[in-house]
Amino acid sequence: MLTDTEKSSLEVIDDKEYLEQGDSKSTIRIRVFTLDNGMKLTINLLADKLQCHPSCARARLNTSSDPKRIFKKVQKVNGRTRSTNELAHLMDSHGWFEDPLVKLMLK
Repeated sequence: MLTDTEKSSLEVIDDKEYLEQGDSKSTIRIRVFTLDNGMKLTINLLADKLQCHPSCARARLNTSSDPKRIFKKVQKVNGRTRSTNELAHLMDSHGWFEDPLVKLMLK
């Protein structure tokens, strides 16, 4: 996913590859990850390809280098709230003590 000019300008620091961007006054190093099939990509490139947050892409690249796991479709999950929590509807919060099984349990 990196161009040939970007691949030629990679810098290796502590066995990790970085791509330097910016001018001589302010240089930013961007981490480049190498997958098992030899593909090199950054967090932002993967996030754009998968249409997800960079934190999701970073987590995938930090945990695995297998292309099948990296490029797997992202599951969209909404947070669980009290209204969607199924356990909240199992018991009545106001009349739970009137249940005969609860009375038996409390004896």
